[in-house]
Amino acid sequence: MMIKKTKEIAAYLTYSKKLQVLKYAKEYGNNSIAYKFFGVKKSTFYKWKKAYDEYGEEGLLRKKTTPRTFPNQIKQEVVNKVLELRKEHKLGTWRIK
Repeated sequence: MMIKKTKEIAAYLTYSKKLQVLKYAKEYGNNSIAYKFFGVKKSTFYKWKKAYDEYGEEGLLRKKTTPRTFPNQIKQEVVNKVLELRKEHKLGTWRIK
């Protein structure tokens, strides 16, 4: 339980830092001053800025990556056949194997 709260706090702090850097840059009208003052790399700053411009504050939140492919996934036709065998013949997992 404590780990989850710690992760949430860390995520909030990184989000607020990103927002603070971008607001500082907007306030002073100079991006280089902002990322140098906060010790953020130039490329990181512009990545944050692009996400903010495109999606607003939602763009600054950390997103979980999802895999594009599932190499060990069972083919749908096999799944359908197993379900059919279970339904028609009332076979269990050992007999279907």
